[in-house]
Amino acid sequence: AEWIVHTLVDVVAKGGNLEIGYGPMPNGTWPRPVIERLRDVGKWMKVNGEAIYATRPYSTFREGDDVRFTRSKDGATLYLITLKWPGRELRSRLANVSSGDEITLLGVPAKLNWRLDGDTAVITVPDLASKPCDYAWAFRIRHKGGR
Repeated sequence: AEWIVHTLVDVVAKGGNLEIGYGPMPNGTWPRPVIERLRDVGKWMKVNGEAIYATRPYSTFREGDDVRFTRSKDGATLYLITLKWPGRELRSRLANVSSGDEITLLGVPAKLNWRLDGDTAVITVPDLASKPCDYAWAFRIRHKGGR
């Protein structure tokens, strides 16, 4: 499931679509591992689907090895998706945030604190009892007044 989610995020960030080549066995049943993987991906999509469905590529698709970007069709929302849990802070030079922008972690209702350190956005990641999902985490950046 982790490979599927990471591949999906990477492909969508580049403006593509992903089709996974699973199918039933000759007797018409589905292998249990396939069902479990797809169920896990479905759980991830329930939390993060808005960062995937109907999004567009950003000016660049990645930052470093672990961060990918998508954006809403109107450009008012940027999604920064990290493939590894960032710890207490997530830093991005490419997120292009400005005063008044709101940042949230999908699956967590509270707005996150953030600041600019020169040309780098520094997002304070909340101390959570449990993460909202597994495999990858999407941060929603709503730009004040759109972009």
